Amino acid sequence: MSRIQERSLKRALDLSAEHMPRRQMRDSLFVRYGGLAPVKQAYFKRAVREARAQDGMASFHSPPAKRGIYSFPFKYVEPFLLGATCSNLSKPGPMMQRLRIDGKALKWDDHAWESYDEKFRRQVGVSTAVSRRLKEIGYRPRDLVKLKDDTVGIMLRPRVYSHTGKIWHHLEEYVSEDAIQKRTGSWVLTDFDTWKSALKDSRHNSLQQSHGFEGCFRDLAQRGELSYDPFRGANPGVSISMDHLEVFIERPGKSN
Repeated sequence: MSRIQERSLKRALDLSAEHMPRRQMRDSLFVRYGGLAPVKQAYFKRAVREARAQDGMASFHSPPAKRGIYSFPFKYVEPFLLGATCSNLSKPGPMMQRLRIDGKALKWDDHAWESYDEKFRRQVGVSTAVSRRLKEIGYRPRDLVKLKDDTVGIMLRPRVYSHTGKIWHHLEEYVSEDAIQKRTGSWVLTDFDTWKSALKDSRHNSLQQSHGFEGCFRDLAQRGELSYDPFRGANPGVSISMDHLEVFIERPGKSN
């Protein structure tokens, strides 16, 4: 995912957060690109074969069920994986569409131009026609990108939705055996409350690890064995990957 895509994702999540109750945002919101209809998973049968051949372990991101959608918890999004299937800007996809007016694609050089200010912040100017079209669909000039065929593309906002039903996830180590309803590879299926508790425990453990890494780096820096402090002024959890927090939901929006 490019820097432009990551910024677009962050802006979209910030906009969504402004209009949602704190409790709902904290508990039951998920994020994805694309629709909410369950998608047939072409690689499910292969994932099952891999799991059987490798003592229960298929590829980490293989689908755990025949149909469903991949998502991330609202506050714990891994941008690279969220847009991994649609990061190619040479053609439209769930993450990007070609901007059209009256059904016609627009040449970038005729309708848009970009520059960077003294702080290297990207600025995008657009023609009057494009400005009018963006207002109609609720987007801004900075959401535009130049496609490889020199037409104008628009970075779409991810879908944010609520779900309190069953969830496939990778947090088995934080779940009791009797709470697991099914297993496929490294995935386990639990109810929503069990997953929510596991997510809380996982995040707490990740922060503890991050603080531990921080202490090690600072000890090295104090002894003169490290010339910089990589954690200075940083979020203590910034070094922890979130790809293991990816979830798979068979029936989005359903309750237990």
